[in-house]
Parts: sequence; C-alpha cells; structure tokens
Amino acid sequence: MGSGPQPTDTVESVMIRAETGCLLGTRAGDVLDVLERLDLEYMPVVDSFVTRLPVGIVARRDLRRLVAAEPKDARVAQVLTAGVPTVERQARLWQLGDRLTAIPAVLVVDQAGALVGYLDLARLRRIWREP
Repeated sequence: MGSGPQPTDTVESVMIRAETGCLLGTRAGDVLDVLERLDLEYMPVVDSFVTRLPVGIVARRDLRRLVAAEPKDARVAQVLTAGVPTVERQARLWQLGDRLTAIPAVLVVDQAGALVGYLDLARLRRIWREP
C-alpha cells in the first residue's frame, strides 16, 4: 500500500467533509448543480441544519435522471437512498468491513450522531491506489 492511507487510519482522515448536506425538500436541481460544480458523486441528506442527523444520501446520477424528467418540481426526497450505514469519525478504515459493498457510501458522524462527512467506495479505492 505504500505511503497512502493504511487500514489503521481513521475514517476522518480520508472522508469527504460534508458538515451540512441537504434536506429532503431541497430542490433536486440545486443539489445537482452543487455536485457537478464540486465534481462529487453523492450528497448526504440530513433531518435539519441544526441537528444534522443523517437521513440518507442522494447520487448525482439519480438526480440527473430526476431533473431531466421533472426539472422544476423535483425534490431530493424522490431519489433518497435511506438506510445508509453510519460510522463514527474515529473509526478505523479496517472497521468498515463490507459496509461499502451493498451501498456505495457510508456517512460519517460525530459522537452525537451529527453528520461530519461521508466516504464512498470509489474514493476508498482511489486512495488505496495512491503511491
């Protein structure tokens, strides 16, 4: 694995920081614009911007299809993937185990359960290939 991340490193050390996410009622087109501008594949969805408790995640590809069909009225809730596993920011990478096989991302939370970021399978594969 070289000098890249090691299985004993924390999830926080390699996660994509996303301390707010978006809400269920957010316009899908607005979230799609952000994802495309930042070149990200996913956006976490939270219950509110106060508690930031994770509800799920939306994928850029799903948002694209939705916005193409309903450009003005489409909402994030229509393409939400719920039941996304969460891990605490101090979890070690080896502790992810097979969580990233059925669902392409895990949401990273603090000790209170508030969203601090996420880690997707594609990013994990990329960082382990880094020299």
